[in-house]
Amino acid sequence: MIASKSIHRIWMLGFEIVVSVIIGVIASNAMAAQVTLAWNPNTESDLAGYRIHYGTASGSYTVHTDVHNVNSHTVTGLTAGQSYYFAATAYDAAGNESGYSNPVSFAVPGENGAPSAPAVPTGPASALVNASASFSTSASDPNGDSLQYRFDWGGGVLSAWGTASQSHGWAAAGQYAVKAQARDSLGLESIWSGAKTITITQNPTPNAAPTANAGADQTVNTGAVVSLRGSGSDADDGIAAYQWRQISGITVTLTGAQTQQASFTAPNLASGSAALVFELTVTDRGGLSATDTATVTVAVQSTGQTTSSIWGNSTTPGTVSASDSQAVELGMKFKAEVSGFVTGVRFYKSTAN
Repeated sequence: MIASKSIHRIWMLGFEIVVSVIIGVIASNAMAAQVTLAWNPNTESDLAGYRIHYGTASGSYTVHTDVHNVNSHTVTGLTAGQSYYFAATAYDAAGNESGYSNPVSFAVPGENGAPSAPAVPTGPASALVNASASFSTSASDPNGDSLQYRFDWGGGVLSAWGTASQSHGWAAAGQYAVKAQARDSLGLESIWSGAKTITITQNPTPNAAPTANAGADQTVNTGAVVSLRGSGSDADDGIAAYQWRQISGITVTLTGAQTQQASFTAPNLASGSAALVFELTVTDRGGLSATDTATVTVAVQSTGQTTSSIWGNSTTPGTVSASDSQAVELGMKFKAEVSGFVTGVRFYKSTAN
């Protein structure tokens, strides 16, 4: 680094010397540094040379160097982190020497120190294979130098030097220790940070829907207790819930509607039959579901007896009408020849009645 300083004037034996001081620092990462001083040449004919004087306090010079008749001089062996004060004098051939010029000071930069160990990287604790995960860190530098960072992603994979936040994706499942390192603008590197562990897993297989089976269709008698025997299966994450509901037919009350097997009592019918339809919904642990239906036919129980009639549908009485002037109580007598039930009595009424 070359830095120009202000011009100072010194007087020697009635003539003027103009001194310009330029200071440079070399080997900034070493314990010793050097400064280059330069000045405008004196034009006096009897000028013999110059002397440089310097020390660590203004006006108190402990080192005096005859640099002869030159216009610049490099002072070496300066201590890093120390301030120095410089002045110049000129002398002629007769040995006459001027007074000190105005002093020029310079603080030698301190020895370059390594950056601190970066903070343990912050980032996700888990990610999927080939997914990008971002990590960040920070560090400080004792000399205030700018910093770059690189990351060790585990498995011998290092990032390029760059910013304090970087991203990476892993091609294989496993656990990886992520670390960071800092480097200052002069190339001095820090030690590695502590590790942040990230767990990489394979992409999950898409959830498959379950299957539902409401059981075989049934035919039952009125008043019977009916069991609905359902089942379900799931190839990946298992069954989470069963749910029965009636979707058609005479309404009945289901017992155990949220279990694999539900039940109900068949309704009573005077005659004929009725179809009741039930739906089973099976839900897996991934939230997918499937349905199936079963039909239960309820019928009146058969006794094995025949139905008979005393008269045919076209039979008429021998006397179809009479001149009755008042109400007549009618009745009939029969003898049962087979077991059975009387389901109705029919009387004939003519058009004249």
